Amino acid sequence: MHQDTALFVIDAQESFRQRSYFREDEFLPYIARQQALIDGAKTAGIPVVQIFHVDPCGPFSEASGHVRTIAPLKLEANITFQKTRHSALVGNGLDVWLTEHGIRRIIISGIRTEQCCETTTRHALRAASPVSRRSKRHLRASIRT
Repeated sequence: MHQDTALFVIDAQESFRQRSYFREDEFLPYIARQQALIDGAKTAGIPVVQIFHVDPCGPFSEASGHVRTIAPLKLEANITFQKTRHSALVGNGLDVWLTEHGIRRIIISGIRTEQCCETTTRHALRAASPVSRRSKRHLRASIRT
């Protein structure tokens, strides 16, 4: 058991299916890898922290009904947080929860690698938390203009 470690699953939510840049062909390989990481964490006794991005309106609003785990991912989180910024460690009490539970090492995974996962990684490193980014357990959005 890794009592000082937690797995973050950032923004793995249905909201992304509503975006024009969402591509199913890029998504399916990510889901398989993300599921394997979640299952491995659970088997090892590592708590899984689910983090949803929430906005006041649009597909990331709670009213949209899309702020829920993206299918077909199966995820029973130990705890769930919401965020309104790119970093999962700002303004939602997650930093307090980590301290209270003796979590000193974070495994970061999720959707929007180039924004939320990287920002959370940088934030955690500045706070002197060892971080392990699972690069194949991220989905970088293909944004085309």
